[in-house]
Amino acid sequence: TNPAAIEKALTFRTVASKKETIDSPQKVEQAEFARDALAKSMYDALFAWLVSQVNKSVAATLEPGSKGTVIGVLDIYGFEIFKTNSFEQLCINYCNEKLQQLVIELVLKREQEEYAREGIPWANVTYFNNQEICTLIEDPKKGIIAILDEECLVPGDQHDAAFLKHMNRKVASHKHFASRETQADNKSLGRDTDFQIKHYAGEVVYSVTGFIVKNKDTMFQDLKRLLFQCERDMLKDMWPDGAKPATEVTRRPHSTATGFKLSMTTLVETLVCKEPHYVRCIKPNGEKKAGVFDQELVTHQVRYLGLLENARVRRAGFAYRQLYDLFLDRYKMLSSHTWPHWKGDDLSQGCKLIASAKKMGNDMTFGKTKVFIKLPRTLFSLEESRQAHLPRLATLIQTGWRGFLARRHFRRLKAVVLIKMRYKSFKNRLFFNKIQETFKDVKTMHNFGKNITWPTPPPLLQPGVAFLKKIHRKWCAKMVLKMLSEERKEEVLTKMIAYDVCGKGKKVNWGVGLEWRGNALSSQTHNPNCAKFNEQAAGLRSTNSDQQFVYSAHVLKLGRNMKTSERAVLVSEKHLYRLEMPGYIAGKKKPPLLLNNIEGVSLLSGGSQAIIIHLKDNPGGDLVMCLTDGRPAAEFMVHLSKMVAKHVGRKINIKIGAEITYSADGKQRSLSMEIGPAGSLPTFRKEGATKAVLIWPQNA
Repeated sequence: TNPAAIEKALTFRTVASKKETIDSPQKVEQAEFARDALAKSMYDALFAWLVSQVNKSVAATLEPGSKGTVIGVLDIYGFEIFKTNSFEQLCINYCNEKLQQLVIELVLKREQEEYAREGIPWANVTYFNNQEICTLIEDPKKGIIAILDEECLVPGDQHDAAFLKHMNRKVASHKHFASRETQADNKSLGRDTDFQIKHYAGEVVYSVTGFIVKNKDTMFQDLKRLLFQCERDMLKDMWPDGAKPATEVTRRPHSTATGFKLSMTTLVETLVCKEPHYVRCIKPNGEKKAGVFDQELVTHQVRYLGLLENARVRRAGFAYRQLYDLFLDRYKMLSSHTWPHWKGDDLSQGCKLIASAKKMGNDMTFGKTKVFIKLPRTLFSLEESRQAHLPRLATLIQTGWRGFLARRHFRRLKAVVLIKMRYKSFKNRLFFNKIQETFKDVKTMHNFGKNITWPTPPPLLQPGVAFLKKIHRKWCAKMVLKMLSEERKEEVLTKMIAYDVCGKGKKVNWGVGLEWRGNALSSQTHNPNCAKFNEQAAGLRSTNSDQQFVYSAHVLKLGRNMKTSERAVLVSEKHLYRLEMPGYIAGKKKPPLLLNNIEGVSLLSGGSQAIIIHLKDNPGGDLVMCLTDGRPAAEFMVHLSKMVAKHVGRKINIKIGAEITYSADGKQRSLSMEIGPAGSLPTFRKEGATKAVLIWPQNA
């Protein structure tokens, strides 16, 4: 905000007429009042803003259209009596008077008025009614606040003594007001400075010094307009009145006392529409010490808080009251004349019959619209009797209702079972008809219905349909095998064994789409030098008593010293032969390996066709090689494992991994694979003393 604008708002006042405005200069005293009023107003608005923000943050979130229950806590000012009491103490004590009057209205007065309205015999309990004190302070014409506001509007210099004289003229006759002029012999009151009010809590002497200054609120429209024009939105929200134009004629702002009175009126209106509960706090001593009990001080507080009158009203009154119709509706089962319905016109007569049935006529009082019960034990006895009757009534109601429900449920259940049986039978027939229609030409299809989408079965038939699908798959496989030659059928069965080991992503390129040739080197189609091979194979058959050769292939063998050599392998029912190339010569230094010495077979998981045969009791260690003529290593592995299982009578261990450990000359070595250039030949590379790498051509 511009400092010049602040200075002008404090030293000038804008006076508005209907069409024009006049800037009237302020006196020094008036400017000081305006400064103080600005500071107090900013403090008050900031405090109210903080409270509103706290309320927003703790407010409960309600559903649209719902009504929530709110619990509010009001911390009331303590009644203040100091050595010197001023304007602030008058406001605080006035607040206590208003709230004490509210207690009287809600607790004492209303209680006794209800007894009189119902015609209940009642001896009124006298209590101190402080309405006269509230009227003395807040009367709009002759009250102390009205007199103070009137004195603040007097033109020229204003003095606190004039305010006291004004009160002496208007309220001197009030029995709760006193000053030196009304009580000349009261030396405790200053002649032109003090006045006394007889509050419900006791007599309080107030000093009028500073009353007029503290009551003035010179927060005129110029200051509100100044704060509204501030750049901060928060300040604009605090003073919305500043949005009014300067030419608009505005009323003089309320004084401090009038503003406090209006706030108290709003507070009382809010409390009246709620259900209040009170917690009375008694100060044990005036020294703020623990363990000290000032009996005179406590007795004084009990007296002026009206606790004795409150206790007398409660003790002399009734613990419970209820309207006749609600009382009858709750306790009608206690009398045969009122159960199940009271048919009479006089509701009070029905309540009296209930009291007579329970022999409680002397414990109840009957008003015009309500029944009153004095002692809590009478009410407890009624409730106990009601609770004792409820199980019998509940049993009677339950018996009839359960019988009706059981009969209705049985009829419905019978109908439901019949409908479900008929409907399930219909759905099952419909499903099987659809199955018949779907698979009627399955024998003539090229894949025997393998790709046919099955109809969705009813839930009851799902297990049976799963079994039918299994039968259909077996039938499809059987039909496919019938169409194959014996050699092709053997190849398919061999691939099925390999799939269990290498399928489902365990090994890449395991040869499912290739032709598995078995003893391919004996055929002119696959081996131009088959004559030489067959000649050597015939010699091995006669020498080692082998009856059948099931597999043969060209391989690249990795030796013990990490050197490679081309070989041909030949598998019979007893031996594994390693033939030197060229010429397919069986070396004398390397006799055939007995299948009984084979412990396991390992394959690399990548796309290479490397195979490691783990041997026992072999001085040279395991046999490491890779197939070089496009043959899959899985075929080699399957034929080898079948011969061992058939002629040795045991299974061999089969492993697949990215890196395989094998034995060579009593040492442990490892084999892994790397992808080499496309079109190159597979080869082995040595890496260190214990590792070999198979360089496998890309896309091979």
